[in-house]
Amino acid sequence: MNAARRAASCAVMVGIIVVGCGSGSTHGRSAAESSGVVSLSSPAPVSSSAPPSSLAASPASASASAPTVSPSSSAPIVDPAAGTAAALAKDHWSTLPPAPITAREDPASAWTGRQLLIWGGNYGPQGDQLAGDGAAYDPTTKRWTKLPAAPISARSQMASAWTGTELFIWGGDAADGISKNGALYNPATMKWRTLPASPLSPRDGAQAVWADNEVIVISGAPTDSSTSQQVHTDLAAFNPTTNKWTTLAAMPLSANQEVLSVIAVGASNRLYAWEEWQHAVNNADGSGTIYSGIDLYIFDPASNTWTPDVAASRPSDGLDKNSAPSGLDSALAIGTRILVPFAQSWCGDCPGPASIPGPATVFDPITNTWTRLTSGPIDNLGPTNYVWTGSTLIAFDTSATVNGPGVNTVQGQAAVWDPLTGVWTRLPAAPLFGASVAAWDGDELLAWGTLYAPSDTGGVTSDTTGLQFGP
Repeated sequence: MNAARRAASCAVMVGIIVVGCGSGSTHGRSAAESSGVVSLSSPAPVSSSAPPSSLAASPASASASAPTVSPSSSAPIVDPAAGTAAALAKDHWSTLPPAPITAREDPASAWTGRQLLIWGGNYGPQGDQLAGDGAAYDPTTKRWTKLPAAPISARSQMASAWTGTELFIWGGDAADGISKNGALYNPATMKWRTLPASPLSPRDGAQAVWADNEVIVISGAPTDSSTSQQVHTDLAAFNPTTNKWTTLAAMPLSANQEVLSVIAVGASNRLYAWEEWQHAVNNADGSGTIYSGIDLYIFDPASNTWTPDVAASRPSDGLDKNSAPSGLDSALAIGTRILVPFAQSWCGDCPGPASIPGPATVFDPITNTWTRLTSGPIDNLGPTNYVWTGSTLIAFDTSATVNGPGVNTVQGQAAVWDPLTGVWTRLPAAPLFGASVAAWDGDELLAWGTLYAPSDTGGVTSDTTGLQFGP
């Protein structure tokens, strides 16, 4: 392996996100979507008969803020060309050595700059078995190491984030109930420490975002179902240096708006959080009308204040006054911008037919503009993983079938987008699909979890649990 490219692995944080294929947003299942490495669910097969759309850009509209920052590791990037489209087009897929832990979904994970950390999650035929173990993979030595026993119970759907030195884990659906406790793991010392008591109530599906040298925990599902509250809108910050929690100002709520989902991402010491809401109205004739919308609020940790961003929100009257996405399941910081992958149009709890997946949309906080990416070669196949290399965006892990005279499976397709040229380049297809965890290590793409081999019926579980795409 190219030594210069391998040395680059000591400095690059990663971003990944999962794109839902349903008719609405993923509620209460977005733990840490905006942090360096994100736990993902195995993709459900999607059906498509439409051809790939043409390569044409479509600009959009706007609102206000600042550039993107992620917690970083200490070593410099030696070979920034490792993640370019030209370099990736020459790379190939290979298998990782077997991990010492069971394949799973929804684990906490992080790329540390040297190792890929994985802990917790769920497994089993019904996905109802909770894991309380973990492992670290070192791509330089190509070896796995089991993590020491954690001081918290087995769990899934927890909030997790990388602080620059430790893996932060909090809350989740735990073996001893919905949790409000957590721990931090330090890979340098190979030791855990328990988090102090949090001011937040127990919840699963919360999100953890690194901003202003603190981990901000937001959202999550209440322990009891409610007709007035679908997700929490309060939040708190944990400071790893002082080992203390701070209660922060809750997200703004408009009168009579029921918030059904919150999607959060960190950018330049700001927290960007979208509320997907609905409001039901009983009309005089006895009929009912459901109003819905997607509102963006920007949180400044330094002043503990929220600011609404109307131009980056979606109007509730059905008029396209701006080019903000009509649906939103996840968001990812890519350089100085925020990527929002394709999601089904949002209309509250109202039913509606699923549409063919399409291009992602990018929000620029500096210019306050939305831009739809040029159509890529696998957009309509529904990629479920997006990874930012530091210079390009890799989309992969499709699970689609194309209907025709015979069923044509197209799982595992991959492509890379270059933001400088706006051009997509098709990459070699992966032999397996369904990764729960994906990370860019500075030299190659790592993918791990319960993987499936393509088949005419959708997919067959593979004994292989890890892949890498690189030189």
